[in-house]
Amino acid sequence: MEATSTIDMRPATSSEMRAYTRHIEHDPNETHANKMIVESDRELNRYHVINDEETALNDQYKEYLDMRNEKLENDFEKNKISLEQYTSRKQTVREYVNGSNGSKEKKAYTSAVLTVADVDTQRDMLDKLGWSYKMIGVGKQDKNGKYENYRAQLIDKGQRETWARLWDMTYTQTAKDISNESLRAISVMTNLDEGGGAHAHVKFLNMGLTDKGKPSTTMNGALKSMYGYKDSRANLRQFRTDYDPIMIANFNNATQALGLDLHLDMVRTREAGSVDMPTYKATKEKEAELKQYEAVLDGRKKHLDKREQEADQRDQEADTREQEQAEKQQELAGQQEYIRLIQRDTERTNRESKEREKKIKEKEEQQAKIDERQAKTEERQNERENRLNNIWTNVQAQADSIKNFVKRTVAVFNLGEKFQNNIANQTILYPVPREKGGLTKERYTGGNWALTAIHENPKRFTSEVVKDLTTQNKKKEKDDELEL
Repeated sequence: MEATSTIDMRPATSSEMRAYTRHIEHDPNETHANKMIVESDRELNRYHVINDEETALNDQYKEYLDMRNEKLENDFEKNKISLEQYTSRKQTVREYVNGSNGSKEKKAYTSAVLTVADVDTQRDMLDKLGWSYKMIGVGKQDKNGKYENYRAQLIDKGQRETWARLWDMTYTQTAKDISNESLRAISVMTNLDEGGGAHAHVKFLNMGLTDKGKPSTTMNGALKSMYGYKDSRANLRQFRTDYDPIMIANFNNATQALGLDLHLDMVRTREAGSVDMPTYKATKEKEAELKQYEAVLDGRKKHLDKREQEADQRDQEADTREQEQAEKQQELAGQQEYIRLIQRDTERTNRESKEREKKIKEKEEQQAKIDERQAKTEERQNERENRLNNIWTNVQAQADSIKNFVKRTVAVFNLGEKFQNNIANQTILYPVPREKGGLTKERYTGGNWALTAIHENPKRFTSEVVKDLTTQNKKKEKDDELEL
């Protein structure tokens, strides 16, 4: 069985790849511009990560950016550039690729669409396998109820799973085969739920070098690093020459591994002397018809051959023009879809920015209130500390005054200096007024005790307390003299 093999490559930025990824993931929770999606076949899609994207980005750009940032830092330390210039020019790998401080996003990625055979040939495969399917309409309907496109949909669950594995194995292995140090494959998504045939989307990171040895961000730079031609078209042609047959070979290897009786021979399109598959099949049918006519109308053979060739040529030219027009329309539709997706991303980013600004403002207002309450609390604490200090100062002053008063009062009893000091310096618990009312007991000496005693019971202090103290001290003095 003959089939085409195509790899459609397109450079893309990080933002375009994110938008494109959402487009090919066919998330059922999102509204898609692509109306060819068949919801019931979504389960047949497969997704694989081939290489870690962050590792690939660092391999390509980190060493270069580290050197550039180090030079910026040296220039800043030597006052060759301002702080603003240093801050705006210094970039991480992601900032460099995504664009920051006014720099543009780099088209550092390549989005590739891998396709083996068209939708009709893939249906012929199902016929050859003898599998059961139904023809379903996809896309828009005209006023007569005719769909925009029709394709086969498998019925048996086991056959559906094998069909999905076949294309998953084919395209994933092809992505791995293409992946190299100049064009590294990041991920592959196989889609079997659209109106056309089974195909895959591969995300590549461009990892080529410029002529000066710096990391190149472009698809042409990656292909030039692979093949070395100055003409980018020559590099692309060589890429197609290398990998189109590999994709057919991977398909045949997958069918063999799965035990399927299928084998493809590649037929190229858009080459001199070749035609696309629909025209190729039509030509074969016409050739069979001509052979039947030759037996009956041998005399008209040359004339019919000439007319047939002219008709074929016109058909081929028409098909070529139609195919080119379709490709242009498809490219335009893809660009429009990119624009819509990017606009939607921009609107969402603006909404998120406004929400963040609102939250930041609310936090700032809350912090201002907290600071205000804290200031008032500190002010009250300072006032309270000042009042306590004043109370303590007054109590100390009164205590010193009363201490002197006690010594003079005790001296009336003709006690010696030693006993006077003992009495004045005795320590006892007595209540001290609190700031907010009430009393607390602290230990103070001499005058403080005397002050409290006088306030609590002046008479007892002047009569009983002094008398008792005098008696006790005289006895103590006498005992001291006996000991001597």
